[in-house]
Amino acid sequence: MPVGLLASHVRALEAAVGGSTLAHEKFEWRMMDAAWADSGAGDPLPAMVHVETGFLFSIEYHPPWQDEFGAGGPAEFRYFRSPGVQGETETIEARSWDEVLFDFRLWLRLIAREIGRHDGGDLAGQDRRKAYLTDLWTLIHPDIRTVAGPRFDARRYADAVHVALAQVNATETFARAVPGLVSPVTHPNAEMNEATAIHFLFLASLLRYKIAEATAAIGQSGNAS
Repeated sequence: MPVGLLASHVRALEAAVGGSTLAHEKFEWRMMDAAWADSGAGDPLPAMVHVETGFLFSIEYHPPWQDEFGAGGPAEFRYFRSPGVQGETETIEARSWDEVLFDFRLWLRLIAREIGRHDGGDLAGQDRRKAYLTDLWTLIHPDIRTVAGPRFDARRYADAVHVALAQVNATETFARAVPGLVSPVTHPNAEMNEATAIHFLFLASLLRYKIAEATAAIGQSGNAS
């Protein structure tokens, strides 16, 4: 098993490869230079490498911790992917494994698009970003996509999140539950980066789907009675 990852992490990544349209034998685990990571270049980190293209996805995992005084923190991840969406490489921080796994699946789609090209050339950075966003919006609830899409595409990320959460009446809930995020959540003109906006949009999309499911269940219950 690759050093530095939990067995469940490895199984999830390998299952994602197995569930993709790509040949699983074209992937292998390698220990790679980790100059990009907090651990420094002296400590190699595991990377999933697509042998045919040389694309790689490397992960630095910090488990949850707690000291003798009761202070602690949750699990944290930093991952490095090549190519990135907006450039040749990209380093991203995440607080949940689901975020890492989602981006890993998008990375697999980049590989599928690359080896499916007939001219053998590299995808330009702008083309990769367009493909990435196309995949992103297909997973978002239509209502959220309609209100947030144009703002996100215009790089007005906080504004996109604001209208998305308003679509599910979640703005004030988040403002109360997560005080540190009051500004970016409640103010359309606040500073927010693309990655944070994507996470909020998926959360808003999930809530919108759950509301629709609950509404349908209530309707069925009413009809049954």
